[in-house]
Amino acid sequence: MQRGIDYIGVGVGALIVNAAGEIFLAQRGPHAKNERGRWECPGGSVEFGETLTAALQREIREEFGVEIAVGALIDLVDHILPAEGQH
Repeated sequence: MQRGIDYIGVGVGALIVNAAGEIFLAQRGPHAKNERGRWECPGGSVEFGETLTAALQREIREEFGVEIAVGALIDLVDHILPAEGQH
């Protein structure tokens, strides 16, 4: 089974703002599964048994080597990629 094709995966993303009010964005790499080169709020997939908060903290730690404090939920988004047949 493929996530996004046979079932819908759950992902998380962070709006990271530093003390100077600067927003951190990440650019998807040339080998990304989809949307290569796109700038986005960093995040990733939720693993089985993981809370949304724990998943977000893990993804940021793994990808960028920093620890974050997770604040309030800002938004929910349906990220549907019709051209790739993914949801």
